[in-house]
Amino acid sequence: MKTNRLLLSVFCVLLSALPVSAKKVVPLPDLLKPEDIVVDQNRLFITEFPQVYIYSSEDFKLITKFGKKGEGPREFSGYVTARPHPDKPETIVVNSGMKVSFYTRDGEFVNEMRSKAGMIGRIYKPLGENYAAYGFFREKETGYRTVDIYNPNLEKVKEVTRWIRAMQVPGSLNPLDTDMEGGEFRVFDNKIFVLLRNEGSIGVFDHNGKKRSSIDHNFERIPVTADDIKRFNRYYETDNISREFYKNNKDLFKYPSHFPAARTMFVTDNKIYVLTNKRQGEKSEFVILDTGGKFVEKQMVPFENANPRVPYPWTVKSGKLYQLVDNDEEEEWELHIHELN
Repeated sequence: MKTNRLLLSVFCVLLSALPVSAKKVVPLPDLLKPEDIVVDQNRLFITEFPQVYIYSSEDFKLITKFGKKGEGPREFSGYVTARPHPDKPETIVVNSGMKVSFYTRDGEFVNEMRSKAGMIGRIYKPLGENYAAYGFFREKETGYRTVDIYNPNLEKVKEVTRWIRAMQVPGSLNPLDTDMEGGEFRVFDNKIFVLLRNEGSIGVFDHNGKKRSSIDHNFERIPVTADDIKRFNRYYETDNISREFYKNNKDLFKYPSHFPAARTMFVTDNKIYVLTNKRQGEKSEFVILDTGGKFVEKQMVPFENANPRVPYPWTVKSGKLYQLVDNDEEEEWELHIHELN
């Protein structure tokens, strides 16, 4: 009996020493199909075309919502994003269609201006007094994605960097890439962080577009299996949005031997959170670096995917992972919050 008690005591001590991922689930019944989420200070900004929802991040009650479909003042068209201005904490920047709108943190309209770049859906991210945004460039048969700097009047002033897109027509398509673009960028601390997903490298550029450093972490490469290919093909064949594209372009689909080194990233609180393609059951791997490129740690965290290619909307703030998840059983959206270090 004493031996059993001793073993039980030792087991309990060992169990208490294991890392525990604290989880909080918050129902958000107002939402139908959210597209993006950002957390800042005591606010939670969620977009669901054509509306922007502002919640308290303390009690998760809806503070206000605004936006309607259209081309006129205070109306939005296409994909909508809402993000606090890093240098003007009382202002949020709303991108939609070919314009940028400015609102207060409580949802009151300030003003708006139209893009002069002539590209629908461009998302302008504040970079000091300027903005950074994606662009596109084609040279002969090769298509490039670019990151460009725009002045306060949304006029392009400089190309920062470019890379070959994962989607090439004519050519081949990498169906494993999150958006078939091959890379992405984030803005933090007036710097531009550019992730090339296949290589897993991160270029760091200052507010003038000058490259300051390159972060090259040795991410684990995950092999692509026959089951993975079946899973992705089944998604493309049945998804309402992708199936017509797949039907017309499936001969161009070329599966590589390994997944991209990184799926996506988020930069906040002087840390880079890189989501990789490594999974263990319902958990995905986050590799955490500081903004200078120094390795901090790896974590396997519960993480939900909307489909094999794209995760549900997520963000990170103050050491917490926030993700919007569709609960099919309850037929409502939930906010899942997990502790990160």
